Amino acid sequence: MNGFSDYNSLSALFELLCVFFCAYIIAKPALRISTTVLVLDCAVFSLACVPAMSLIQTHTFLIDNRALLVFFAIYFPIFFFSVDLTPARSLTVYLWAVVLMMFPANITSLIDAAAHPKHVTMSFGVNEFTMHLVLNIALCLYAYFVVAKWDSRIFSPHYTPESLWMGWLSVPILFLGLNIAMLPNDYRVLHAYSQYGTYLFFSVSLFVLYAYLTSIFYSYLLEYIHISEYKEAQRLSDIQSLQYKSLLSQIESDRHARHDFKHTLHLLSQLAASGDTEGLRSYIREYAKESAGTIMQKYCKNPAINAVLNYYETRAAEEGVIASLQVDLPRPLPMSDPEFCSLLGNIMENAIDAAKDAPVAARKFSISIRIQNDSMLYIVSSNSYDGELILDTTGENPTFSSKKEKHHGIGLQSIRETVDKYNGTLRISTTDSEFFLDIAIGI
Repeated sequence: MNGFSDYNSLSALFELLCVFFCAYIIAKPALRISTTVLVLDCAVFSLACVPAMSLIQTHTFLIDNRALLVFFAIYFPIFFFSVDLTPARSLTVYLWAVVLMMFPANITSLIDAAAHPKHVTMSFGVNEFTMHLVLNIALCLYAYFVVAKWDSRIFSPHYTPESLWMGWLSVPILFLGLNIAMLPNDYRVLHAYSQYGTYLFFSVSLFVLYAYLTSIFYSYLLEYIHISEYKEAQRLSDIQSLQYKSLLSQIESDRHARHDFKHTLHLLSQLAASGDTEGLRSYIREYAKESAGTIMQKYCKNPAINAVLNYYETRAAEEGVIASLQVDLPRPLPMSDPEFCSLLGNIMENAIDAAKDAPVAARKFSISIRIQNDSMLYIVSSNSYDGELILDTTGENPTFSSKKEKHHGIGLQSIRETVDKYNGTLRISTTDSEFFLDIAIGI
C-alpha cells in the first residue's frame, strides 16, 4: 500500500467516525446504550472497515469514498437498534449525518485535483488529508453546537407527526444522490475544462442549501411542538372554564335555594304538624339528593387541581364508572400547575375511557395522589377495562391501549415524557380485567 492510499484509508476512517458522531449527537436524547459502549462500537466498526474498503475499491466500480456507502448501509441497523426512534426518524437522522459529512469529501477532491494535475482519481497526500480532517472536524463542531441544542421533543410522536419525518426523508436522499453524482470519477474532466470554480461553487451552494433546508425543517418541528402545547393548554383551560361555569351555576342555585328555603321550612312544619311522618321523610330524602349534585368537592388547596379532579369525577359518573379519589397534597408540587394538571388529566382520561368499555357492573376507577416523607410524589391509578390490550412499542417504552383507534396511546406517551422530564419512575402492570399505573417523582 503506497503513501497516497494510506492517507485515503485514514481519511475514510475519520469520515466514518464523524458520521457516527454527528448521528449520535443528534439522537443523544434517545440513546439506549451507554456512551462507553457506543464509543467502542463505533471505533471497532470503523477500524474493521478500513482494510475492507481498500478491497472494495480495488475489485469493484466503487472508487474514491463511494466505497464508504457500503459501510454506512451496513451500520444503519446497528444505529437503529441503539436509539429509541421510529424507523423514519432514525433513518432521517442517520442519512442527514451521512450527507453532511460528504461535503468535505467533495471539497477535498477538488483541492486534490487542483494540486495533482496528473492524477486521474482521488489519491490524498498529507495536505489533502489535513484539509479533509479540518473540514470534518468543523462540521462535527457545527453538529455539536447547533444541531445538538435542538429541543429533544422533536423526536416524540406526541409532539411531531411521523408523516412530517417521512416527508422530509426525501431531502437527505436527494442530497445524497447529488453529492455522489458530483464526486468526479475522473479528474481529467476538471483539468480539461478548468471546472474548479464551477465545482467549488456548486459544492458550497449545495451545503448552504442543505443547512437552510435543515433549519426550515427544524422550524416546522418546533411549530408542531407549539401546537401540541397549545392544544394541551387549551384542554386544561376548557376544563377550568367548565368548572368555573359549574361553580357560578352552583352559586346561583344556592342564592335561589336560600330564597326558597323559608318555603321549605314552612312545608316541613306543615308535614310535621299533620303527623305525616312518611311524607316528611320522603321530602327530606329528595331534597338531600338534589342538593348533593351541586356540591363541588375540595380535594386540596390548589383550585386548578380541584377543577381537574371534579371535571373527571363528573365524566366518570356520566359514563357509569364508579370513581374513588384520594388526594393528600400538603405542599407545593415538583412541577408547574399546568404540567401537573396535564399529567393528571391524561391519567384520568385514559382510565375513564378504558373503564367505560368494561362490563357495566365492573366499571371502576381509582386514583391516589400523595406526598410521602416530604420527598416523593406518588400517583397510583387503577381502572377496569374490557380485557383486551394493544401493545405498541418502538423500543424500550411500550404504549398500551384498550382501544383500536389510531393514536389512542398518545396520552400514555405524554405521561411517560412528563415523568422522564422530572427523573421519575413509571410502572405499568395489568391483570385480565384491571390496569395499574404507578408514578413516583422526587421533590
